[in-house]
Amino acid sequence: MPTINPHPLEYLMLSVRRTQFRWDTFRYNNNSNVIRFDNLRSLKLLSTESGFDLSQILGLNDHMPQLVFPKLTILTIYYLPLTTNEVKYIMKAPLRKLDYSGSLDTAHMICNQSTFYLEDLSISINLYNVHILFDNMIGKTNEMFSKTAGIAKVTLTLTWQSNIMDFTDVYWPHLTHLYLNGPFDLYALFLAIPRMPNLVDLLARSTLSYTPDQFLLALHTLKRDNTGPVSSKLKHIKFLKVKGTKQLVEAFDELTWYLPELESVDFS
Repeated sequence: MPTINPHPLEYLMLSVRRTQFRWDTFRYNNNSNVIRFDNLRSLKLLSTESGFDLSQILGLNDHMPQLVFPKLTILTIYYLPLTTNEVKYIMKAPLRKLDYSGSLDTAHMICNQSTFYLEDLSISINLYNVHILFDNMIGKTNEMFSKTAGIAKVTLTLTWQSNIMDFTDVYWPHLTHLYLNGPFDLYALFLAIPRMPNLVDLLARSTLSYTPDQFLLALHTLKRDNTGPVSSKLKHIKFLKVKGTKQLVEAFDELTWYLPELESVDFS
């Protein structure tokens, strides 16, 4: 099998079939069990497969070499399942920016590693075609985002299509940007915002298709049930699939009462 010398590489994109890819491709004139990417600064790992079963790669941990990335600062992973050893080796790099799209389990593994150098962490989880146990999902995300202190920008994108999202037990203290695409209850979402005290940007698309009047009703109920403004850094909110200029002005007035640092509300 031909091999590639990893030493001169500074930027690397791998678009692979997970079942066929092996890091031994980079064992260039190297008989040791360590492969060093000494000059690599940016790495993209992309999957060309869909509907992948993680059980197919469980045995790779026992046979893969140790990977070393002393200068890697930018990492993108797009739906490529990783073994526990791959996550461990990659997360030892001095990463500054990490953009991950894929399964909740792998995202959880990533956040359980050291994130000391990270300045920008983006996690996108697509729950389509997955039997959602929201208690399990919320529990794992709570644990993930309890370990991301010190990261300037922490973004979570959640996409789902079946059950209505339950925000009751959400606690994401270090999350700064949240993007939601799926069925959720507006009132419950607003009640959860104080448990995201560092959130500054919220973009939400509810597939329940709220009318402007229903949106305002949720805000009136929020004001009726709460005694005053909450501790929140939220500055920007954008709701997709909710329209109405008159309602927008009224919504902003209602929301600034609840969210005192709010600067903009957008319906589109």
